[in-house]
Amino acid sequence: MEWMKASDRLPEDARDVIIARENWVDVGYWCQVDKKWRFNHMGTPHVASVTHWMELPEPPKGEDE
Repeated sequence: MEWMKASDRLPEDARDVIIARENWVDVGYWCQVDKKWRFNHMGTPHVASVTHWMELPEPPKGEDE
């Protein structure tokens, strides 16, 4: 995984990714409809100023694997 500059490339529409904004890292998504980055905080969508993003890692496998 590697950080992508938001100014160079955007992720697929509405796909959750890790976002870096100011001095904060969160999970958010790019909204193609209104051309804004969004993240959920307490169940409410907020607009974010994002500098970088990266794909989410694969989820862990079961304990037996």
